[in-house]
Amino acid sequence: MLGEPTSFWGKLRRSPSGACEWHPLADHCADVGAVAEALLELPLWRQRLSRLAGQDLSATNRARLAAIATLHDLGKFNLGFQAKGRPDLGSTAGHVEEALAALFYSDLLGFVGELDAWGEGATGLVVSAICHHGRPHNIDAAFGKWQRAWWSARAGFDPLAGCRQLFESCRRWVPRAFDDAEDLPAGAAFAHAFAGLVTLSDWIASDMEFFPFSADAGFPDDRIRFARARAREALSAMSIEVPATRRADPENRSPFRRVTPPGLVARPAQAEICRLPADTDGSITVLESETGSGKTEAVLARFVHLFEKGLVDGLYFALPTRSAASQMHRRVLEAAQRAFVQPPPVVLAVPGYLRVDDAEGQRLPHFEVLWPDRDRFRYRAWAAENPKRYLVGCIVVGTIDQVLLSSLMVGHAHLRASALLRHLLVVDEVHASDAYM
Repeated sequence: MLGEPTSFWGKLRRSPSGACEWHPLADHCADVGAVAEALLELPLWRQRLSRLAGQDLSATNRARLAAIATLHDLGKFNLGFQAKGRPDLGSTAGHVEEALAALFYSDLLGFVGELDAWGEGATGLVVSAICHHGRPHNIDAAFGKWQRAWWSARAGFDPLAGCRQLFESCRRWVPRAFDDAEDLPAGAAFAHAFAGLVTLSDWIASDMEFFPFSADAGFPDDRIRFARARAREALSAMSIEVPATRRADPENRSPFRRVTPPGLVARPAQAEICRLPADTDGSITVLESETGSGKTEAVLARFVHLFEKGLVDGLYFALPTRSAASQMHRRVLEAAQRAFVQPPPVVLAVPGYLRVDDAEGQRLPHFEVLWPDRDRFRYRAWAAENPKRYLVGCIVVGTIDQVLLSSLMVGHAHLRASALLRHLLVVDEVHASDAYM
C-alpha cells in the first residue's frame, strides 16, 4: 500500500524521495504462517521434527505450529513499534522483548493463554516464534521493556484489538489447530528446531517478488489464500522442495554410475559404500581409505541414493579450508550435472564468494546481488546470497565452520541447525580438524 500507514503495518519501506510503501501486519503474518505450513508439510521436515518431538506430528499439531508461526510478530502491534512508521504515535520501540513483556508481565494478552490447552509446550513454542530474529531473549530482561502506554489505544490504533483480530484470524485460517489432539511437544530440542523453521519462514515470506505488499488492507482472508499458493511456489523455486521427478534418473542408472564418468569400475571403498543399507532413521558412517581411492565419488553416490529415495533433501559437503571447498565445489558440480537431468543448485558456502553452479554473483548495495542470468539465478542462488542461509541450499559445498555455527550460541544458529536436519552431512579430511572442531 502507498502512503503513510493507516492501520497496523508489518513491513514498511521508504524511497529516497521519502515516499512510503507498507504491508499490513495481518497480511505479513498470513504470509509467514503459510510458509511455515508449507514447510511442515514437506516429508523430511515433518519426519525430522517428529523425531525431535518423540512423537509423530499429527495434522492437528502441524496446524497448531503454523498458527503459532502466524503469531510470530504479535509484538508489532505495540504503538512503540508502529511509531517507526507513524512518528505521531510517539517514542519508538522494538517488538520482541516488548511482546514477551506483555505476555509475561501483564494480563493484556491473556487470550493467548487459550493455547495452554495445546499442552505445556505451547508457551515455549510461542516464545520460540516471537524470538525469530536470530537469538533467544531473556524473559526476565524483557520486564524492562514493559510500558502499558505502548498497548493502549491511541490515534485510531488499538493494539489489543489488533492482537485479538489476528488470533481470531488464526481460527479461520487453520481451524484444525483448535481441534482436540495430543499435546504439542515440550522438549528443548524441538523448540530450537521450530525457532529455526519460523526464522526461515519469515525470511522467505519477506521476499517481495513472491509476497508483494498488499494493495489494500482489511482483506486478510484473501491474503491467506494468495500466500498459500505463493509459499509452495517459493519453496520449489528455492529448491527447498525438490520433487521426486527431479531426483530420479530416467535411465535407471545406479547411484555410482550417475555420479561418475562412463566406464569407471567401482573400487573397493566405493563398492562398500554403495552396499550400505538406506536407514530411514539416519546413520553415521566413517570411511577411511588411502588417497586416490575414490572416497569423494563414494559419498556422492551415497547422497544420490538417499536423495532419490527421499531420505535426505540435500547435501552439505564440509571441508577444513576455503581453498579445499572451492576446489571441491567444481567436482561436486560436475557430479550433479551427470546425475540429474535438471540438477539442483550447487552452492559454494564460503563467505566472500558468490558462486552457484558455474555462475559468479556480484554484491550490490542494499543487500542485492547481480547474477549473469537473473531470471535463472534469482531464486536458484537464494541460499548463496547470505551465509546464514547456506544450509538451506540443496547441494552445498563449504567449510566446516558453517556447520559448527549451527551448534554455537551465535546469531541465527537455530536457522542453520533446523535447515541442516534435512541433509546428508559429509565431513571431509576429518584428520585435519583439531580437538575443538
